[in-house]
Amino acid sequence: MKDSQKTDKIKRFLTSPEGDPVRGIQEPARYIFRVLSTWAEGTFGAEPRVHFLESSPTEKVIQIKLFFTLLGENHLQRGTDCLTLPAGDLGVVLGGNGHGEHWEPDQSGHYLQIFVGLPPGRLSMNLAGNEKSQERHSSPRILAGASLAHSESTLLEQMIRYLLKHPESASSLMPAWVNILQTGVSLHQLRGHSSLVRRAIRRLMENPCHPDVSVQWMAGRLGCHPDTLSRRFHAETGRPFLTAVRDVRMQIAVDLLADGSLPVAEVAGLCGYRDHSYFTRVFRDTHGTAPSRYHRRTT
Repeated sequence: MKDSQKTDKIKRFLTSPEGDPVRGIQEPARYIFRVLSTWAEGTFGAEPRVHFLESSPTEKVIQIKLFFTLLGENHLQRGTDCLTLPAGDLGVVLGGNGHGEHWEPDQSGHYLQIFVGLPPGRLSMNLAGNEKSQERHSSPRILAGASLAHSESTLLEQMIRYLLKHPESASSLMPAWVNILQTGVSLHQLRGHSSLVRRAIRRLMENPCHPDVSVQWMAGRLGCHPDTLSRRFHAETGRPFLTAVRDVRMQIAVDLLADGSLPVAEVAGLCGYRDHSYFTRVFRDTHGTAPSRYHRRTT
């Protein structure tokens, strides 16, 4: 399939209800899994294409960073090694930081990417892009993000190592890899045995940073009384609903601040806090330091 045909298919997907990035911002985890599953099934091209920036990791446990381009091009660089990712291709960076990233918008001035980070035991993801620009960018703006516990990081790493040696297996292996990526997700080890609590956890995973999230908000979407949800959630998970929301948001805040490119006020908004000062207070209570100090420490 020609790249122009692939790009047309991606654009049609992005304008469909299932692929609408605006909805994706509202439910980032669900959206990112949906996009990756669609790609792995071959919908965007003849077969999924995977490229590696680094092909000889020596660490027993490595960090994996995935960059999936939807619009425009992403240029990754590490030392003298370079990798150009056109729309519809997945790039893999192995082993920590130290890589550069530069964006080229498409002819309409748009770029859009999905990033998935796999440190051991966690899954960090974001949707990044722009409204419209004709300039070269060193980093896209993060539009939405999620950070989740993950129980299958070791298996995913083993599959990536296998792909390093057998890149021809990408088209057959990627659907299973994306499925493991999704099924290994847990929400900060939250578990529920009733259908109600399991649905609440799943919905919270899909959209932990909606600014209106509350017991009443969630109960309205689940069709139950807020008191019933509050009581069952606490009994089955061991923590109040809003405590779970706070814990998830604070981990997302850490991941976004560690990126180093976002102002603290923007991180607060992305994490669902309309009040910057309240976000700062919650962050300090959770992590023992102000987000501004954490931001400087990681840049």
